[in-house]
Amino acid sequence: MSLKKSISTIVSAGLTVPMGCSLLPGNNQTGLASANDKSYSLAVYTTTTPFYAETDNLEQETESVYFALSSDGKNYEVLNNNGGVVFAKKGSCRLKQPRIERDGDKYVIYALDYNGNNVHVFNSSDGVFYIEQDMVKDKSLVNDIDSLAMDEVSGFPDDDNISLGNAIPLTKEEYDYIYSKLGNVINTGLESVQSFVTTVGNALTERDIEKAVPTINALYNDGSKQSFKVDWTGAMKNVDFSKEGTYTIAGNVVQKKYINKLKELNNSVLSEDDPDNKNEEFPSNYDPDTDTIYYDETKFVEGMADPHIFRDEITGYYYMTGSYFPQDGDAIDEKDRTNSYDRITLRRGKTLEELQTRQGNQVTIWKVGNQNWYDGKNDTEGSKGYSFIWAPEIHRVGYVDADNPGWWVIYFTESHGGGEMDIYCHCIVLPGDMDPYETGLKSSSEASAWKDYKMQIAPDDDTKPVDNKSVKPFEANFCLDMTYFKDEVNGQSYVIWAATPTGKSDLYIAKVSEEEPWQLTSGCIRLTTPEYGWEKIRFAVNEGPTVLQKNGKLFMCFSNSGTGSEYSIGMMTADCGADLLDYDNWTKIPYPMLTSRDVNGEEGPGHNSFTVDEDGNTIFVYHARPTTHNYRCCSYNPLTGRNQYNEQPLSDPCRHARLKRVHWSFDGTPILKMTYDNELTEACKTVYTTVQVKSVVNQTGNAAGSDG
Repeated sequence: MSLKKSISTIVSAGLTVPMGCSLLPGNNQTGLASANDKSYSLAVYTTTTPFYAETDNLEQETESVYFALSSDGKNYEVLNNNGGVVFAKKGSCRLKQPRIERDGDKYVIYALDYNGNNVHVFNSSDGVFYIEQDMVKDKSLVNDIDSLAMDEVSGFPDDDNISLGNAIPLTKEEYDYIYSKLGNVINTGLESVQSFVTTVGNALTERDIEKAVPTINALYNDGSKQSFKVDWTGAMKNVDFSKEGTYTIAGNVVQKKYINKLKELNNSVLSEDDPDNKNEEFPSNYDPDTDTIYYDETKFVEGMADPHIFRDEITGYYYMTGSYFPQDGDAIDEKDRTNSYDRITLRRGKTLEELQTRQGNQVTIWKVGNQNWYDGKNDTEGSKGYSFIWAPEIHRVGYVDADNPGWWVIYFTESHGGGEMDIYCHCIVLPGDMDPYETGLKSSSEASAWKDYKMQIAPDDDTKPVDNKSVKPFEANFCLDMTYFKDEVNGQSYVIWAATPTGKSDLYIAKVSEEEPWQLTSGCIRLTTPEYGWEKIRFAVNEGPTVLQKNGKLFMCFSNSGTGSEYSIGMMTADCGADLLDYDNWTKIPYPMLTSRDVNGEEGPGHNSFTVDEDGNTIFVYHARPTTHNYRCCSYNPLTGRNQYNEQPLSDPCRHARLKRVHWSFDGTPILKMTYDNELTEACKTVYTTVQVKSVVNQTGNAAGSDG
């Protein structure tokens, strides 16, 4: 019943395309150079104006090298949302007087160290990823520089502390590549869809159109695509099948948004949960002049930090857990003391949206102090734990089939001595043929159905102390944030966790048993340590690891710095199937993948996980505070009259879970900072095609829906 036509045929048939949205990609896509532009260039600059509030080591993040692109040599666009791209690891880790040049097929950046005595040298093969090679004493590398003049160029931030460096010419291909990696990826059009032909009296239905065109690909300025469903409801209302003619019909491109519905679902009385309180004039959702808090659209689950969502193909449910700060109404019974981070809670839903409902859909499956933990070496009972129950992650481990269901496992952090520094990696386990949600505690003193194990090193562990320290990673306290994944290529199971044997919070990886998921089966290696400025604001921290796999590539995201507004997400990559205990098989991206610069109204995006939606799209799950946190006005509760702000970030309950789709870029890498507006522009929210009604039978005898 259908016929595919070229775009020229559709347009000649009377189809109109909405302004600003092309049906096929053109040469002049937003942010990229058109074929007629000739003066492509890349400029470097620095600043001493901090983005974050004053705190320890902030200068190392601020005083980095920033990038801007131009297609005419005069009008520039800053990249990476005006965040640094090149960061130092040597010297003071503070850079000034940057200079960029070409050395054969390499890009080289020179920048003077803050102390003024040495010059940092960075190399890149692609103009995007720069690795520090050396520090030299030749100041002529930066002093003999023909810098850009601020009064001769435009597009740079209004910042009195900016120091412009120079610019180098680029080819169009180089310009486009650098913009695609560091600029904002934006929806520029839709792929063409087929038109339809039928005969007089033979009506097509909306269901016919839906079956033929259930989805459409949105196109982006980096050459990538994203599939969306199309809603054809009402598309045929103006088509007259009683006479010949060509009719334009329209469908709505369905963009699912994971937005705040906490007032509707949970009877929230907070102004930040009221959709009627939205004000587009304040993208930060806060007016500091009047202390007015506006609608926080992306807040998905209240008070759920370090969120983790697992979609179970066997039960068909999504299960959600995280570091949970109990709220009013969370007590199991009248004897339950709802202390901060003292329990593991679980939500369940057939859809992601169902996870927003709290009352009647959240259970406590394990409460600290109700049972002893076990030493996995000899299965003997240890003592009861204490609070600081952080970062629980729920997984199926060792599943083979219905007869061999393996385990439900929740990896988490538990305190042994009652202090937040005396914490270790644990896991609780449950037989895989049970539904974890059905293990909710009925009383606040009840022992859990889950068995608690302290994670154990391998019996033949030969891990050497790191950085000449005397303590091995699992022998030191302050081990936390363990994640689990199974290599999709070779089937090997691994865990990654944070530990502090070096005095900093580093990330380590080891193999783990599927039969005894509390038991490591190999020694470990250190994957990453805080070394760049964006990893050392307030505290030198790498934590919160999580793994995403796609098309044979492995992406390990991790969180950095203090847990306030400075919190950010970095990334390491490897090939699936490689020896992941060989550090040389990993690559660390030298700049952050998501910061507060990238998210309006949110602060400190971090400690994420990944899941998939009902259509198979990868979903990015993370926590972030509202911008009001910066003004010490966070989650004011009119019922109690309390402002819940706390100067210690970990004691502040305003880290809320948030969700959005991962956008896969042109080169197959994940983009975490895609906004809803960039994902689907207003002009591309409608797709058009035509229905042609012909006479009953044409001369060749072809029936309705054929091309003739």
